[in-house]
Amino acid sequence: LPNHGNLCVWPNSHFQIHQWQRHPDGKIRRANGGYSDLDGPLPDLGRPTQMLVKAGDLVFAHSEVGHCGSGHVGHEIRSMLYYRVRHKRWAKFV
Repeated sequence: LPNHGNLCVWPNSHFQIHQWQRHPDGKIRRANGGYSDLDGPLPDLGRPTQMLVKAGDLVFAHSEVGHCGSGHVGHEIRSMLYYRVRHKRWAKFV
């Protein structure tokens, strides 16, 4: 159901976010060029798409895809679990 704590994504946003991201900490460049919350809002990616998945569904996504949670207007508890996997020698690649 929409607006029940769903995962929201901005499809293909990893192409844009990569250019705004500072490596290796992953912080995103803000409106005035800084990287802290005091440096203005995050870049506007438009409206996100809610992932309308069922209990037990699995979503694979690139780690730089913009994502957030939707509002939750239901009464039931909604849980989500995130895992981030990386290559065992990931430090060589950054």
